[in-house]
Amino acid sequence: MESSAAKAELEQIDLAITGMHCAACATRIEKVVKRVPGVEDARVNLATEHAVVLGHFSGADALPAILSAVQKAGYGAEPVDRTVRASSSRQVRTENTDANELWLALVLTIPLVLEMTAMLFGYSFMPVWTEWILATPVQFYIGRRFYQGAWSALRTRHATMDLLVTISSTVAYFYSVVSFASGHTDVYFDCSATVITTIVIGKYLEGRGKRASVQAMEALLQRSVPTARLLSDSGVREVSVDDLSVGNIVAVAVGETVPQDGQIIEGVSTVDESFLTGETTPLQKRPGDPVIGGALNYEAPILVRITRTGSATALAQMIRIVEEAQGSKASVQRLVDTISTLFVPTVLLASLATYLYQGVSAGWPHAWLPAISVLVAACPCALGLATPTAIMVGTGVAASRGILVRSTECLERALDIDTVVLDKTGTLTEGKMTVTDFWTIPGVRSNTVLAAAARLESSVSHPIAVAIQKFARQQGVSFSNETNAENLVGQGIIGMVDGKSVRIGRAEWAIHRLYERGVQEHVEAWEREGKSVVVVVRDGIPVGVMALYDPLKPDAVTAVRRLRRLGLEVHLVSGDNVTACQNIAQQVGIERITADARPDDKVRLIQSLKESGRVVAMVGDGINDAPALATANLGIALGTGAELALQTADITIVQGQPTKILESLDIARKMRRKIRQNLFGSLLYNLIIIPFAALGFFNPMLAGAAMALSSVTVVLNSLLLRRIRFAVYR
Repeated sequence: MESSAAKAELEQIDLAITGMHCAACATRIEKVVKRVPGVEDARVNLATEHAVVLGHFSGADALPAILSAVQKAGYGAEPVDRTVRASSSRQVRTENTDANELWLALVLTIPLVLEMTAMLFGYSFMPVWTEWILATPVQFYIGRRFYQGAWSALRTRHATMDLLVTISSTVAYFYSVVSFASGHTDVYFDCSATVITTIVIGKYLEGRGKRASVQAMEALLQRSVPTARLLSDSGVREVSVDDLSVGNIVAVAVGETVPQDGQIIEGVSTVDESFLTGETTPLQKRPGDPVIGGALNYEAPILVRITRTGSATALAQMIRIVEEAQGSKASVQRLVDTISTLFVPTVLLASLATYLYQGVSAGWPHAWLPAISVLVAACPCALGLATPTAIMVGTGVAASRGILVRSTECLERALDIDTVVLDKTGTLTEGKMTVTDFWTIPGVRSNTVLAAAARLESSVSHPIAVAIQKFARQQGVSFSNETNAENLVGQGIIGMVDGKSVRIGRAEWAIHRLYERGVQEHVEAWEREGKSVVVVVRDGIPVGVMALYDPLKPDAVTAVRRLRRLGLEVHLVSGDNVTACQNIAQQVGIERITADARPDDKVRLIQSLKESGRVVAMVGDGINDAPALATANLGIALGTGAELALQTADITIVQGQPTKILESLDIARKMRRKIRQNLFGSLLYNLIIIPFAALGFFNPMLAGAAMALSSVTVVLNSLLLRRIRFAVYR
């Protein structure tokens, strides 16, 4: 797995690409861009018409050099922001242009098709010169895109679909011109026009299908609002969302959308965050609760203090993750790209062989017609769209269900998982711990100990820290925020409070020697009850003991039971004590337990499982889980957890439900099934249609229609992923 640090070292340029027609086009753009100095990698997605260029770009000349390379290869390119808003609007413009040209092509071509149909029954109502007039604008105006692409392909010595279409339609057109000029009526203007028109129809429908496949992303963007109502000393004024900064307070009325991520400071209401969490039930929010930018306010007016803006918001991060996944390539797609670059030259040779065979066996005057049919029928459009369209739809569906996938490689690895390692706190349990018991040694004031503990814990956001602070407030104990405490991940926290050294953490770490027998008795008793126990030590002397309990998530038992039923080996790993881990493990049905585990212990567990031949998924949510998430074959983070864990993970489950682990596996399985269906269908189509075309059973018009139909079928089959019922384990 590539490390986050390695990724961060590379700069990224995102481009919108125009003029691609097949997988060979995408592969060709990747090759020319990779030759640009400084470029380390380039990935082009045919379905999204989007390119991601990674490299070390030291100067301002990098972008112009990359754009020039793409344009010299015969395609259009422009830099875009990493959102699909620009992509979506560009697709709409392209779609409108294609629609206008399609209508013109249909108006000119339909009379030619009717004339051809009438001739089959021995009738003719159109003179040849009229056919010539109708076919010419279709050939050179509607078909100009194919000529431009073919010229670029020849110039750079690459073979693409444009070359196949251009050769086939041009041969039919000029054969007909020469025949008409020679006084013959044996013309095929209908073939040249219908070849181009049927391909344009297919491309138009294909484009509509591709746009539908990014509707999940468009729905996310629609949740953003352009303006917000900002509270200031002069009152409430409307400002652009881009002008908001952290700390600003905005008013959100009933029916309005929260403009950016924030925290409610006034008002109680219910908000709809289903676009991000996948949970359809609106959540009640009170002062102190976080709200996500894009959430819809239902019940009452609220005031929100902005905590994150721009690219740092949850919505922006979700869009970025989904875009990265949709732009990534499955391993099978890389194989398809290689096949596509060889496919077009092979088809050209097959067409030449067909011409020679038909010329020898059936006569040279009509041998070119089957040869043209082979060229038209074999365009590798469907093959190039088979994988990216399924990826786009599948990752979009996952996002709508609150499952964010960083790349398709993640989903491929998910299918091979045979071992799942589950963290305890925040993964199987709520992660909202509550202080159930508190004891101090005789002669020490409990409020003094509690104030010192809460002050130190205010510097971190661990569930235990939050619980201690909450308990202190409930007891009426006031404390200031500490900024100089040292957090030892997996152990505890150390700092100075009122001139005294204070440490809070696990008993075996915090206590060097027991000054009070009651300390050990309370630690052992509460651990036997399955509770987490922390000890407060002041100047080396243990002065207090706290017991905390974290209840199971409602779906934890179901998730573990389903994982085991699928034949997966399930482990529980936690930094908590053995008794607490055994208590939770017994409730959910896990037999393999690793307790008292520090971050490096979790990493060693993952490594040992991998060395024994297991393919491991690690599921966690805390900072201390990040190294294990990066070490595992597949890292799954629950969205309720720490930022570092989310950045390290391959898959993020936004709402933090354990059953979503199974749903993500189900999406991966069904997405792979769609990819296989698309690839098998595309290859089967070519295996059947090319021999039939070579033997003369298809004329160019029918071959073009069949080719267009195959591309549209692949896109529609991918779109069916949006209607499939995925496994929901409750």
